[in-house]
Amino acid sequence: CALIWFASPNHRGHLVMALLFNYELMGIAAGFVAARLYKTFKGKSYQKCTLATALGFPCIFFSIFFIIDITAAFYGSTDAIPFSQIVLLLFLWSCV
Repeated sequence: CALIWFASPNHRGHLVMALLFNYELMGIAAGFVAARLYKTFKGKSYQKCTLATALGFPCIFFSIFFIIDITAAFYGSTDAIPFSQIVLLLFLWSCV
């Protein structure tokens, strides 16, 4: 018996989706901290630092996740996340 709704065996993709959503929201804090540290150490263009923080690791991470999810969907796995939720993640990533 699962104690929280997204860990229930009936909702297999919800745990991964909740983790990815949380990861994307933490991007706000990552960009702020990176820019403040860059300015503290007398960096000249903190905008580039913030952009690299926002796109560097998350882009690689999401690309690998997307390839694995497409492969899982191709093989008919129940762990595959629906395409509509992936589009929602892309929207959140681009707007946050």
